[in-house]
Amino acid sequence: MEPVKITGALERISSSINLLTNSEAKIAQWILDHPQEVLHSTVRDVAKASKGSESAVIRLCKSIDIEGFAMLKVLLTADIVRQEGQHNEFEEITAHSSFDDIVRQLQLGAITTIQSTVREIHEKDIECITEWMKHSHRIVIFGVGASGVVAKDFHQKLVRLGLPAIYPEDFHQAATIVGQLSTMDLLIAISYSGLTTDTLEIVDIAKGRNVKIVGITHFYTKNPLWEQATQALGVMSMEPQTRVGATHSIIGSLILIDVITLYFANRYFSDVYDNLNASRAAVAGHIKGR
Repeated sequence: MEPVKITGALERISSSINLLTNSEAKIAQWILDHPQEVLHSTVRDVAKASKGSESAVIRLCKSIDIEGFAMLKVLLTADIVRQEGQHNEFEEITAHSSFDDIVRQLQLGAITTIQSTVREIHEKDIECITEWMKHSHRIVIFGVGASGVVAKDFHQKLVRLGLPAIYPEDFHQAATIVGQLSTMDLLIAISYSGLTTDTLEIVDIAKGRNVKIVGITHFYTKNPLWEQATQALGVMSMEPQTRVGATHSIIGSLILIDVITLYFANRYFSDVYDNLNASRAAVAGHIKGR
């Protein structure tokens, strides 16, 4: 069947249900009847509850042109938030939202982002990235706007581990540094949209120097940063176009850098343990009560 090109998961399912196979249609109807339950379920959970198979759940996602079960949950989250927000175009901003509504929507989005992002992390990818970090002469971390907040936090963590991390705060500084990197260095580029021109230009400079590139970005294969990175990690989140600021996407990005940091610290425990203790001791005198 021809995939239905509609943004919302619920719309895709309801518009396609008569064209699906019997096994897929049975699962699709269960999802339409229980969208909230899907957000906290695995593929196995959905298959069991709908009396279908796990392979049929995966086939359903492909049939409605959704890239996997994790993305289905992200789109379902957006659908539910829109419904709870009385179909407001900007899900996180409504004229008459109660305090409880605001907190509940933030909680739902944050939990779904964390669960969906973590489920898409593969150890072999993290192992590869941490090995590059271990053997890099310099690690440049770059992002702008909200991604710059993530980059700065990542920089602080890597410095505490004793790694040669650099965080340039503007494009010109980043371009100057990256323009001098070699194959023994690493660039970690952070952009949720994967479309930020400053970040993509820095990536182009790094590619011209044959530098390995880690991209932390939205989980979408047509994303330019995803395509250009040597190794990409995906944030599974859904942000409205008009918003107060990055909320769920920044949470997902921070989860990814924490996974990398903790994996590195555990993998190279004997190398980082003394550095962490030295870092803690260095600032101990500036912590009240010490």
